Amino acid sequence: MRIIDSEKKKIFVDRSKEHIKNAPEFHRDKHLGDAGYREELGTYYRPVTPAGGQPII
Repeated sequence: MRIIDSEKKKIFVDRSKEHIKNAPEFHRDKHLGDAGYREELGTYYRPVTPAGGQPII
């Protein structure tokens, strides 16, 4: 997340709408507490790191 606007009840993220739409689907009964799913999300949303550099966040 980049910015949280509590007055407008909005959050701003550093990902495109398309990237978020293509994220792994969440099914509460299947994925809640599933460490493998959490790892999959972490991999999908991991910060982009240029070769030899620091993550771009």
